[in-house]
Amino acid sequence: MGPIQPAVNPKRIPGARVRYITTISNSGGALATSIALVDSINTEIANGTITYNTESILLRAPNRNGNAEFSISDANGDGDQGYWNATNKEISVGNIELDANETATVKFEVTIQ
Repeated sequence: MGPIQPAVNPKRIPGARVRYITTISNSGGALATSIALVDSINTEIANGTITYNTESILLRAPNRNGNAEFSISDANGDGDQGYWNATNKEISVGNIELDANETATVKFEVTIQ
């Protein structure tokens, strides 16, 4: 099978779990409020290449949970300001605030088909 070299010789390993990590940064000089992230994986799911792993959303943000990473449920409207939209195949996380030079991270997992 050979080594995995994504840029040269990509391999798809069915059953492998992949963690997506998105970093949000405020490089400005003032507080940024009401930040929301929506990450669509609809194309990949429609192509049959991945499935979303339920209850895998994690958030670390300075204004949430003391900047400690915590789990966001897949349910919408439960107060944690994030959810998995099964219809549109999107991860949505909101209510993030970042002061100047602060960062937040959103993580979720998928399984390769």
